[in-house]
Amino acid sequence: MRIQVTATNIEHVPLPSLLQRAKAIQKKKENVSQDELTELELIQKHIVTRDCGILAEQLELDLPRPKREQYVSIVVEKLQHLNYYKRQVREIDENLKRPRLNVRFPSSRVMEPVHHKTTPAGSSIEVAVVEAEKEVHRLKDLKQELEAIINPLERALQFLKPEERQLVEKRFLQQSGKTDIQVMMSMEIGRQKYYQLKSTALIKIAESLHII
Repeated sequence: MRIQVTATNIEHVPLPSLLQRAKAIQKKKENVSQDELTELELIQKHIVTRDCGILAEQLELDLPRPKREQYVSIVVEKLQHLNYYKRQVREIDENLKRPRLNVRFPSSRVMEPVHHKTTPAGSSIEVAVVEAEKEVHRLKDLKQELEAIINPLERALQFLKPEERQLVEKRFLQQSGKTDIQVMMSMEIGRQKYYQLKSTALIKIAESLHII
């Protein structure tokens, strides 16, 4: 479920999530509420005050394009959050499979005449149906936002050579959080080759994502 960004929780929200939330608010244009405008302003101010190495992400907010040497921290942050976002999508899919409203009616062998009654506005069933529909739309919107981050990054990974892909997976995509030295040793390659592979892989990903 989407979390509203506030001054209290903004420090704990990953940067890609902040950017996607800001983009979603901007797309609404005339339908934006005052609370959403306040939220957007909060996100923009927060991003501007963050480390300059993250400024490349601000392309979604029509802020200045980053310098080439700033791409590393942006790409690394995206990679480190990839599996987290994929887990969120799986959880959303599981939630969408669950029935939102179960209303059981008594059954009988003898068909009784049906007496239609007008359901009063705001009845418990009507409210439950509306809330269930809102929840489905909310989950689908969130899934779309997450996939807008996941899909381009996974396409970028497909352009890597096998050794580059192996390095990226070991260094950034595994939960073990291995260091450069640990990955270097596990791949059984020298220091110079390792850092050449790492640099080339990050540049390829950055270019594929139009960061540089």
